[in-house]
Amino acid sequence: MSVSNSSQADARFGALSFREFRLLCLAQLAADFGANLQFFAVNWHVFELLHRGSLTFSLFGFSVALNGAAVGLGGVGLVRLFPIVAFGILGGLFADAADRRKLMMWTRLGVALVAAGLVATMLAGTVGVALLYFVSAATAALTAFDTPARHSLLPATVPPPLLSHAISLFSAAFRISAVAAPLVGALLIERFSLAAAYAAVAVSFAVPVACLVGMRTTRPEGAPRAKPSVAAFLEGLAFVRDQKVLWASFLADFLSSCFTSVNVLLPILAEIVFDSGVGGYGLLAAGQPLGAVLTSLALAYWHRLRRQGVFLVACLGAYGAVAALVGMSHWLYLSFLMLTVMGAVDTTSSMIRSLMRQILTPDNLRGRVSSIALVFFRGGPRVGEMQAGLTAAMLGAPLAIVMGGVATVAATALVVWRMPQILRYDGLELDLAAVGEATPKKTVEDARGLPKSAGTV
Repeated sequence: MSVSNSSQADARFGALSFREFRLLCLAQLAADFGANLQFFAVNWHVFELLHRGSLTFSLFGFSVALNGAAVGLGGVGLVRLFPIVAFGILGGLFADAADRRKLMMWTRLGVALVAAGLVATMLAGTVGVALLYFVSAATAALTAFDTPARHSLLPATVPPPLLSHAISLFSAAFRISAVAAPLVGALLIERFSLAAAYAAVAVSFAVPVACLVGMRTTRPEGAPRAKPSVAAFLEGLAFVRDQKVLWASFLADFLSSCFTSVNVLLPILAEIVFDSGVGGYGLLAAGQPLGAVLTSLALAYWHRLRRQGVFLVACLGAYGAVAALVGMSHWLYLSFLMLTVMGAVDTTSSMIRSLMRQILTPDNLRGRVSSIALVFFRGGPRVGEMQAGLTAAMLGAPLAIVMGGVATVAATALVVWRMPQILRYDGLELDLAAVGEATPKKTVEDARGLPKSAGTV
């Protein structure tokens, strides 16, 4: 498929007029709905299996008792961490070497089969924590493997002037699924069973396969393809390190997500702090996605943000500050409101990072750069889930959330102090591409936050 500049480039939602983008967006919506629903159901399942128990061990003569549910929920993040890192890197290498659409089609089929296997096992007998960990790890591995291909395929579905629209709408699809999944999950579990929720996951994972079969996309003629190798990965890593603004954005997001991981502790807040059960859990879990959906739709309209570096840093700092307020809250609806704000600022920072990465990265490196981004953006939250679970097991969920929020603000300040050029990033390249102008070297350097002599963390 080829896309070209047209009068549609001036339309606010012009990206939706392209068939390949619509199919990719629908595939994203269905896949992310399934992933969010599975995460919701697995977390509640683990909580139900372990919340009445505790883990006790001796340390230097002292006996330490840990909340079993908190440790178990932290384990969900731990078992997903290695697959995301390992398969995300491999996925980036193959995304730059193979047909990206076919790669996604086979991995999406694998995820659907894993989900169907869990449903069959649950209907046949009892499912334990070990199996839930395995399903979470397998799903994380397959999803991480195709994520670089998905991100790299996006620019091929729309002309360059519509890329910011496409990214905002793509993000909106993800956020809409994240809002709907907890609400649907809570309804299915409350009215029917966990098996019904897992069956809905399997169906959702099958939809992207059909979408991808119908897509017709091609890479640019003569585009170089890197063979999967250590040298190819190091080439992508060197590119990211040379682009100081990209490197700063990766580090800031990774550190903030390592410290602020509220979602994994929501079952504990709902059941123990607010005494609201799975219904309260569903409400809290929908908070961040709701703020994210509203913000994604707003950004699809007001997509030409200027001073994007300042926006990015402000959003990361606000994310940590508002998370601390969630930990201090004793009212369910106030926590829901604060979680909505967290979703809004996180979506704004995510949109800026995605657009920055697509603009600054050539097509032949997009898979590898996306895989490095995946390690940071998906690996950080998994470390954060493990950290949050262990901290909550020792200190309680509210205090763990407060401490994580404060640490996020401090980590963001550290990155800005060491790499202040991120504040100068303006996103000028997109405006120049939209009007078809040549980009003077000095203008691009100013927009990217160069010079290259700036310090690093």
